[in-house]
Amino acid sequence: MVTFPTFDVLDKELAGDVKSFNSISEEYRWNSTGVEFHIDPQYWEEYYQKVKKYLPKLKWQELKYSKFPDLNKVITTNDIGIYLFVIRPDNMILSYPQFVMYVGISGEGGSNRPLKERLSDYFNIGNIKKRKRLHGMLKKYYHNTWLIYSLIKNIKHTDLEQLEEDLHGYFIPPANDRDYPVRIKSIIQAQFTR
Repeated sequence: MVTFPTFDVLDKELAGDVKSFNSISEEYRWNSTGVEFHIDPQYWEEYYQKVKKYLPKLKWQELKYSKFPDLNKVITTNDIGIYLFVIRPDNMILSYPQFVMYVGISGEGGSNRPLKERLSDYFNIGNIKKRKRLHGMLKKYYHNTWLIYSLIKNIKHTDLEQLEEDLHGYFIPPANDRDYPVRIKSIIQAQFTR
């Protein structure tokens, strides 16, 4: 059974961060909400072709992050899976806007670590702070963050890791800092060394 003893700390800290963020002047908030996205139709086509064989197997579920779901009740199996952190408003128009900020998997390296156990890491403030980009995102968008996930059965861990990499190539999520396809990772690293 997965337990979450630190949610009160997580909620208090992140809700406080959002309140502080929302209290700054509009000009500073404008500058702080800029997120660089790379929108490349060639990547969409290329990586869609790689992931499309898995799409029928993915049964996406959504959880509002700040509602702190009981993962033991929501995810009743010990299956591995894939997940996305998505930022979106409560009131959307034509299902928009939505921004995929982070992509991850459970069961990496053949560990068979259940998805519910992996997701529990994201409800511990100490674990969140280790992921600086994700933490920075949650400090602004805690109340607008959704965990979208799919359990996956009967998949080799190497195929799951390749699926994660290909989804990184498709979405290019800005809160991730690794697991991109090698050629994209090379471009990102070259940008930082300039």
